[in-house]
Amino acid sequence: MAAVNFEEVVHLVERLTRQEQRKLLRHLQTLADQRELTVDEKKALLDSVVIDAGPISPHYSDRREDWYDDDGQ
Repeated sequence: MAAVNFEEVVHLVERLTRQEQRKLLRHLQTLADQRELTVDEKKALLDSVVIDAGPISPHYSDRREDWYDDDGQ
């Protein structure tokens, strides 16, 4: 079996029709659904939804006392 690099695959997929691309995506999703994700794949999946909201304000406090009145309510 000949080795194919990722860039070649991407180029070939881009030459497919939209319908063929959707069919390929469904096929790949079916393959992915048939096995358990590895720990690294799970980490990558979680990392893919992380949004960088920028630095935390120096005035931010996670202390309950700073969020509520003196009576804690």
